[in-house]
Formats: sequence, structure tokens, C-alpha cells
Amino acid sequence: MGKYNPIGEYLKKSNKKTEHLTYKKIEEILGFKLPKSFYGHRANWANINRPPGNAWIDAGWQVGGVKLGKSITFKQVADKTPKKKATPVSPVKKESVKVKKTRQKKALNEPSIPKQKPVVKAEPISEYIPKLIKDLHELRLYGIITENEFKEKKSELLKRV
Repeated sequence: MGKYNPIGEYLKKSNKKTEHLTYKKIEEILGFKLPKSFYGHRANWANINRPPGNAWIDAGWQVGGVKLGKSITFKQVADKTPKKKATPVSPVKKESVKVKKTRQKKALNEPSIPKQKPVVKAEPISEYIPKLIKDLHELRLYGIITENEFKEKKSELLKRV
């Protein structure tokens, strides 16, 4: 039995669809304090089939929400109600098989229509150049690019028009 399996056992006994457990409650269930990494890294609560995730996954639950250092919300994903026996399928009528075969023959005789790719009309780049220059100007105003970089790119774009 893995050291995190008590979480799975606790969740198996729950009659709820969702269990909201504080870190304190989880530590009570486990009987030990969680490692520090569980308080700061969401990855420790991942729904993957390795410790500690396999403890709740094997019990039919998954982590639905994480409030690091505060609480974990588990959601039931496996139904605990007993499965009903499958009901026998009624025999297929011979007429419906004949109809199905007729439809298949018709489908084979019909010419297939090739799928056409949508036509995308590309607008010339010259229509986008004023917007690009405006965007560059804003970058210059915010100090993301220098005045020289702005002038250089602007002249490159204007040559394309």
C-alpha cells in the first residue's frame, strides 16, 4: 500500500460527487505532514497514474481544483453504483438487412464529389503596411524599440509599397 493510498480510501467511502479537502484534513487522513513541495507546486496534484495521483485515480476520483497551501477539490469520475446486466439485443429483421444492402449498392454506384478546398483570397501586403507602421510607432512610443529601429523598419515597409 502506497503512502498516499489513504486519500483514495477516504474518497472511496464518500457519498458525495465532490470532496473539498483542506491541507489539514488531507494530512489528518494521511497521518503525516505533506512535503513542502505540495504547498507550492500544482504538479504534485496532477491527475497522473503515479504517486500520489494514482491514489485518487484508482479510487475513481480526480483533482478538480487546487488552492495551493489551502485546499484541494476532488471530483468523482467513476460511478460507484452497481452496473446493470446488459439486456439482450433483439434479432435483426431480414428486411432491414436487405434495405441496408440496397443503400450500400446505391452509394457505390453514385459518383463521388471531390471535396473542394476553400479559396482564401490573400490581400496584397501593401494594404497592411500603414497598420504595421502605426504598430511600430506605438512600440517606439512605449520604448520597446528605438527611434532608429523605427525609422529603419518604416523605410523597409515603404519600399514594399
